[in-house]
Amino acid sequence: MFCSRCNNILLSPLNSYLCSLNDTYFKDFIEKKKPSIFEYNYDLLLRTLSKITFNTSRTVNGVGNDFERFKNYIL
Repeated sequence: MFCSRCNNILLSPLNSYLCSLNDTYFKDFIEKKKPSIFEYNYDLLLRTLSKITFNTSRTVNGVGNDFERFKNYIL
């Protein structure tokens, strides 16, 4: 589990990054088969998706968290 300092300060840039991706690429519907370019920062995207996976696995798996080992990378 992330502490409140981690959630509110250290992880805030990840939340902002995901919001910016949404605003740039996903808020408007793209027609099927219409080519589009998706530009992203690999490290930020991976850390953001890892954070979501980490949090989800905590709620699904009541015993330990298989993603605990990625906590330092996420932060």
